[in-house]
Order: sequence, then C-alpha cells, then structure tokens
Amino acid sequence: METTVVDRLFIELTELKQILKDRGEISLYSSADENFKKSLLLAAASYFDYRLRHLLLLFFAKHTPGSTVVSEFAKNTVINSRQYHSLFEWETKNANKFYRLFGDGFKTFMRKRETDLPKFTESVEAFLEIGRDRNRLVHQNFAAYVLEKDASEIYEIYKKAQPFVEDLSSCLEEYVNNMAAERAQPSGTLGDIP
Repeated sequence: METTVVDRLFIELTELKQILKDRGEISLYSSADENFKKSLLLAAASYFDYRLRHLLLLFFAKHTPGSTVVSEFAKNTVINSRQYHSLFEWETKNANKFYRLFGDGFKTFMRKRETDLPKFTESVEAFLEIGRDRNRLVHQNFAAYVLEKDASEIYEIYKKAQPFVEDLSSCLEEYVNNMAAERAQPSGTLGDIP
C-alpha cells in the first residue's frame, strides 16, 4: 500500500518525540505523546472517512454512466461528511449495518468474504475500532480524555484497518459482476422439466 498522510504523520511525530526524549524534555515529551496519540487517532478516522466516501462516490458514478443523478443524490445525502458516521454501528464488531445499505445480497456476500478471509474480518474490526475510539475521543471532552492506547498501537490498528477501506470498491465490483453473471444465465427451458 502507498504511504498515506497518516503514515507520514506517525513518522514525523515519532521523530519529534525522539528529539524531545534525547534532549531530556520529559514533561514536553509526555505532553507531546498524549497529544500525538489523539491527533493520530483523529487523522486515521478522518482519512478513512474521506477515502470511503470518495470510493463510494466513484463507484456510484461508474455505475450510473451518462447521468449524475444517482451519484449527486448519494453525495448530498448518504455519503456527505455529516452522515458518514451514521453508516456504521461503531459499537459492534461487524459492518452489517453498512453492508445492508447495499441490500441483503451484498451483506451475505460480504459476510461470506469475512468467513473465508479471517484477515479481512480483522480489518473490519480494526476499522470499527478506529471509528469507535474517535467517537469517544471527540464526544467525551477531547482535552481531558485519556486514550488508553499508545501511538504505536493506534498506528497498528490503522494499518490493520486499511484493507477494509481499500478493498471495498473491488468487493462492490465483484458483487455487481456476480449479479450480472447470474442474470445472464439462461433461466431453464421446457427441456429441463422431467
């Protein structure tokens, strides 16, 4: 995967903390560490928010060629930044609510993918954990909130969550192609009746 803004932030802030530590600035180091973890978590959640909405808009635009009606509707309602957090049930360990938005067939398709690919399931859970922790941070007094995870743990969860977001468009495409192939199959003939 390519280097993201979250990767760069993690590297830069890790270097900054090391400089403070090397200079013996323990209280500044501690303060930087606390703020760094929060910034990293917000950056990861924001990045996923942006990427997921962008991928979905591209998907809708691709599947409604010659017309912007569907993609504009999606952009202005379901996929706008104020509605993003309503697409998921952040307190759960699955993305069923999100999958169901595309229909029960897609939900079944994705649940099978999770069963067949345990690493993908881990990615979904990590994605939801980032969103859940982000919500707690911003809704429970950001400045006073104590984040239990350290920066390295947050970064590892972010890395683990990436495949869910990055693979989502290919999952949608695979599902659409499977449905098109099923519709193209002949639906039986009189010769099939015993």
